Amino acid sequence: MQAAALTTVTHMQRGAALPQIDARVLVNEAPLTIDVRFGIPPARRGDGRADAKACRRFVIMRTPGQDAELAAGFLFTDGAEDIFRLEQRPRRPGPGRQSDRVAVWLRRRRGIPRRTLLLASSCGLCGRAGIAKLVRGLEPATDALHVRAERLYALPGLVMERQILFRQTGGSHAAALFDAEGNVLVLCEDIGRHNALDKALGHALGRRMPLAGKGIYLSGRASLEMIVKAARARVALVAAASAPSALAAELALRLGITLCGFVRGREITIYSRADRILGGDQPSVPASSAKPRDGVAAVSP
Repeated sequence: MQAAALTTVTHMQRGAALPQIDARVLVNEAPLTIDVRFGIPPARRGDGRADAKACRRFVIMRTPGQDAELAAGFLFTDGAEDIFRLEQRPRRPGPGRQSDRVAVWLRRRRGIPRRTLLLASSCGLCGRAGIAKLVRGLEPATDALHVRAERLYALPGLVMERQILFRQTGGSHAAALFDAEGNVLVLCEDIGRHNALDKALGHALGRRMPLAGKGIYLSGRASLEMIVKAARARVALVAAASAPSALAAELALRLGITLCGFVRGREITIYSRADRILGGDQPSVPASSAKPRDGVAAVSP
């Protein structure tokens, strides 16, 4: 299945005499099954016996494409350790069939996510037992990354240039990894915000790209699970095109993650650790405005 599909629509416009029949491209959404196993894959054992049975199974609604990266990023940011091997498998083998299943082997049982079976593309926390368990074990960010504000102002335009699926459909989210100079190193798209980030992080993991000194850019809002994923990846800077949630800002402040919202080319609102963003004088508060809560600053060109 492709990432997008063509459909016929009836298009109406104010001031137009008659509706028009037109064609539109829609972003696809389909289930991906992830079978998590532990032990050594049969091909590596040499005796043909399978000692690795599925110990947990997930079905994720996603945009087809980069499924191995999605599986790796999903498990990694959920706390799974020591991914030994990933293997894509079609549900029914045959010529031309695309895989809709990924088998993942872990060296150890530790860190296997505990969720319900089906995760919707719009929900990164679906099936979670509780927020306390979600954030347990997260360590404060220690990365010495610093980025000039001018680099962040330019980032949305650089990302949009590479959002091919969004330009076709207008219905996909993007997540990008960038360096201190504002270079976009990885960009992934998906119908789900958290899926796009999992794909980007899984891509980096698969290519052994160091995440130290990197930032995350999100084309939408920054919710709690996005900050959790950044913390598990040890990424110290998250920049989002929209606002964060209150829980996301609170967790970023607690973990020392620099969280920026409304990064759209003309302004940046910084909710925590503003010292990592270079450029401009110390923020000032107009006498007529209310004093902002601790950690929040705003800068603009």
